[in-house]
Amino acid sequence: MKVKVKVIVKLQTEKKTDRKNKEKLKRKHSKVDLEEKRIKKEEKKKEKENEKEKEKNRKKEEKNEKDEQKEKKEKQQKKEKVIDKEKDKEKEQKQNEQKKDKDKDKEKKKEKENKKEKENKKEKDEKDKEKEKEKKKETETEKEKHSTHTSITSNQSVIANPPAFNSE
Repeated sequence: MKVKVKVIVKLQTEKKTDRKNKEKLKRKHSKVDLEEKRIKKEEKKKEKENEKEKEKNRKKEEKNEKDEQKEKKEKQQKKEKVIDKEKDKEKEQKQNEQKKDKDKDKEKKKEKENKKEKENKKEKDEKDKEKEKEKKKETETEKEKHSTHTSITSNQSVIANPPAFNSE
């Protein structure tokens, strides 16, 4: 029985040590498992952070792209505004030139009309002077005729009625 007891005790102690070893192993495994879990968790966390960072970068890029497009658009609009302003200036300048030309033409026309008017006035004045001279001549000849007639008639009256000599 001694051997039997020994074997049983041995078996029991083996069982006990086996159990202890198993528990140790289990704990060790569980530690390893825990470590693995922790590592996996960290990896997941890092992965999430990377994803967040990627998303953040993507959004940043999109924003930058939008800003660039906006800036390009603004530059284009500014260019168009400048071009429009230049066109407006050119148009205004052209209109001003046309207006100046019109004004010059009007001025020339006015000058021509004034010149014509002056010439007409001059001609009229000359005609009036000639008419005046004619009238003067006519009145002078009339006066001469009248004075000649009067002198003739007065001479005739003198001859017909000679003045009485003062005989006293």
